[in-house]
Amino acid sequence: GELLLKGPYISAFYYADPLTPSTDDGWFHTGDIFIEKDGHYFIKDRKKEIYKNTAGQTLTPQKIENMLSEFDAIQSAFLVGDNMDFNTVLIFPDEDYLNFHIPEKEPAKIKSAISALIQSVNGFLAPYERIINFGIISRDFNAEYDELTQKGTFKRQNILANWDAVIKPMYAPNHADMHHKGKSVSFPNWLLKEMKIAAHDISWSGRYLRIETLDRKCRCQWENDTLLLGEFEYSVRNDNIDMGRILMDPNIWLGNSDLAIFFGEIIFQLLRYKQSSNIEIQLRKTSQPILTDIIKPAFHETATIEDLHLGTMFLIQTKKTGLEYYNQILQNTDLELKKIGVEILINMLNNSKLKFSRSIFNTLIPFLKNNQFVPTLKRLFIRHQPNKKLRSFSIEFSQLDTHHIEELITELTTQRTKTELTGSDQVYIRMLMNQLTTLTQSHPSQYYHIRHELTCWKLLSPIEALNQTTANSVITLAEQFKEMIGDVEIQSVDKETGSEYSWTDLIEFDKTIEHEEQKLLLKIFRSYPIVKESIFIMTGFKLTHLENIQKKGIWITPMKSNLQIQQYRILMNLKDGKAYNIILYHIPKSIADDLKSMIEWQIVKSDGLNFTGITNNFLCSFTDSGIIISEYEPKANVDSLLRSYDNELNNTKLRDRWDMRWLHFGWSGFQGYINHWALSNYKYVLLNPSMNNVIISEFDNSTNVRIKHSLLQEPVTSNLNVIILLYEELIIATEKRFKGLNRVLYWEIVFTCILQAAGKEKGLEMLGLIAHELEDSEKYELRKRRISEFIDEVESYGYIPKSVIFAALRFQRWMDLNPDALIEDQFNILQELYHDYKLNNIYTIHPEVRLRYFLLTCFVDHESFIAQRLFELSSLLHHKEITINELETNIHGLVNDSQCSKEQAYFLTRLIYHHVEAADYAELISSTSGQNKLDLVVNLKNKDGAIFSIRPPFKPKEIAQFHDLLLSYNLNAQFGEEHDFLI
Repeated sequence: GELLLKGPYISAFYYADPLTPSTDDGWFHTGDIFIEKDGHYFIKDRKKEIYKNTAGQTLTPQKIENMLSEFDAIQSAFLVGDNMDFNTVLIFPDEDYLNFHIPEKEPAKIKSAISALIQSVNGFLAPYERIINFGIISRDFNAEYDELTQKGTFKRQNILANWDAVIKPMYAPNHADMHHKGKSVSFPNWLLKEMKIAAHDISWSGRYLRIETLDRKCRCQWENDTLLLGEFEYSVRNDNIDMGRILMDPNIWLGNSDLAIFFGEIIFQLLRYKQSSNIEIQLRKTSQPILTDIIKPAFHETATIEDLHLGTMFLIQTKKTGLEYYNQILQNTDLELKKIGVEILINMLNNSKLKFSRSIFNTLIPFLKNNQFVPTLKRLFIRHQPNKKLRSFSIEFSQLDTHHIEELITELTTQRTKTELTGSDQVYIRMLMNQLTTLTQSHPSQYYHIRHELTCWKLLSPIEALNQTTANSVITLAEQFKEMIGDVEIQSVDKETGSEYSWTDLIEFDKTIEHEEQKLLLKIFRSYPIVKESIFIMTGFKLTHLENIQKKGIWITPMKSNLQIQQYRILMNLKDGKAYNIILYHIPKSIADDLKSMIEWQIVKSDGLNFTGITNNFLCSFTDSGIIISEYEPKANVDSLLRSYDNELNNTKLRDRWDMRWLHFGWSGFQGYINHWALSNYKYVLLNPSMNNVIISEFDNSTNVRIKHSLLQEPVTSNLNVIILLYEELIIATEKRFKGLNRVLYWEIVFTCILQAAGKEKGLEMLGLIAHELEDSEKYELRKRRISEFIDEVESYGYIPKSVIFAALRFQRWMDLNPDALIEDQFNILQELYHDYKLNNIYTIHPEVRLRYFLLTCFVDHESFIAQRLFELSSLLHHKEITINELETNIHGLVNDSQCSKEQAYFLTRLIYHHVEAADYAELISSTSGQNKLDLVVNLKNKDGAIFSIRPPFKPKEIAQFHDLLLSYNLNAQFGEEHDFLI
């Protein structure tokens, strides 16, 4: 706005003219346009040089003209835009520039060069200031034509009058419009040119478009919100249609024979396509003579858009020839054509007869990419729901690939997360379950994942109306699988020797197994296809027969556990050199009543397509003998790991190392048991918790934890008792057994485990219930107030996951060992840990995590101004009150603050720019572009050691220099608004 001044130092009258007051209502109007920045005022322009466009937005022409005049290629520039819809500019090129760069003075090359310069300027302007068109004038502005003042400034009205012939065409419409009763049809100039007609050649009566000179007509009529165009019916979102946009979207016109005839060959000759968002097809139909099936597709190497048009016409008439056309076109190498073809077929599922729609879908299946199959299947299924047409719904299973089945499973997983489902949704889910159950016959390798998802529905879904369907699907699935596996083989023949052999020749028992026990195990192997089922499920394809197993290739060893279940490790060695490890659980009759539930929970806790298992993967079961088979986990449990390092635990020199390790072991163990509790929706807890059953990686950047031998569980009666029992058995009991372990596991870690397993909302609810149970009591320093303080912090800032804590601890430990480390080395370690602990995976869901990581490492002085501000930003980001872009702007403000040190600025720059390396010279800089965005400058070395600064351009002229460089090598470059530049 205009700068106004007021105060005792402002003269009340002009010099030597005491009768003329200098102020208006006490304010002196300077006539200067200013902006405020960082507490200072900057003069930007004079008020008299201001334009106002038709939208009421003000702009200063001199600012834009000065930017253009900085270019060597431009001698003079004059902005037009006062009271206009958009801005244009008159350009007089520099003669010396043209002689050097474009000596032949070709108009097209001159126009291309000037266009590139204008596009570069537009990148520094606000949208309403940008230049939309320009005209190149034949002479410079001069006083002879009364266009300049004595000072050399523009006489704007005179220039507008003198160059009206150049200016008017720049504001001329670029399309021809026809109107009828509030509706309009537009033909862009380029389309008229391509059709070799003029605007006056076209007429529209409200019912038909006509081109008299070509003797063509086409139906074009509105009926309410429906547009009848050619032979199709469309829904349109406004009262105007642009025929150019329709032509550029083949999805809109393919198969519309009347429209194609109206436009002629031009409709098939467009080189680029663009999807239209304002018009959709409601109905496809044709009045053309029925095409016979005598016409067959005959493509050689490539098909054309005209072939796609002909195929679509066949489809509209429900001719199978259309499917043959499309099948060949979709196998074509033209990706653009293939994409259009797939979209047409998907859309035609709604416009074709139901039976023919199924044929279209089956043609489509092999060409549907990831995430396309299920939405298309659902679209077809919805059409079958009315009028009880579901019995006719079917798909060709032979067409399905693995990724299609995985999409179906993922869709079921997505639907399972919903707490409410409509009746229509339930019918859809039943269809998915039935389809997947049937699919296991043709795709048995997917049995394991399908079984997992269906069992999850049975145990975890709150939708009771689907219980019977789920139960039937699970039973049918198991029966089909058992039938495919077949019965157990009793005897076989050695192909080399011709001698017969049986299970007694294959099995070797550990000496500690008693004779009666051996007889029982041998009987089990003779009665049930344990080897067949378990190896098939582990491999997904291998059917193992007796002759595939090495002589004495099955080794059975007893296993110890704290459960009342007999357990055996079974190692199976095959003749192909492969070996497989399983666990056989023999459930006693005393607890056999819970066997079915036990098996189902083991399936749910095992790996799924979209789920990382939390126990040994369940393989198979034989309930009439109480047999459960699971994968054997070769990794050591926490208890055995601690025993193997017993000699280090009491070594004071290794205290820091073992505090970190025990923190990792204990935290992981607690997380493992909490995961089981959370999976059951906090209804069941595992019996006999122990570090003997916790399987983890020794490396603390691993988050996967499994609890082996998780068969037995009991109902939860008290949430408080659950965490107290786990704390006693996992933490206190372990620290008593291993005296060298310090108390590093506090209740806040337990609370974090609950949030990690349940998510923030449900986790805080559980903590609230535990706090309510505590009331005024205390157990192992667990108090109600402690839980409340933790809840308050999480609600303010979110919780910090284990991997973030350990990455920060690793950094602090490194800093303790390297207190004088260079700042570049510090950041190298910081980034290395960020990647090692996969923190970017957390950042994509919880962007505030990166701020918390830096607060735990680089900004550990939480009382400092910068740290306090980062905490505030972290809270705002956590509550989604600011975006990532707004965060960057705030960080930029921090860097410019006087309280920000160079070291803090170094880390803040890398906080928001993940890609900047430690050794890179990188600095946040203030952009002069007029856009609210951050700019960064970095230094890089080339192979010769020369240092180059890379940054966004400060001025348009810098982009122009790049363009001149391209021209000097005769390289043509078309710069556009969509381009960004680095120099």
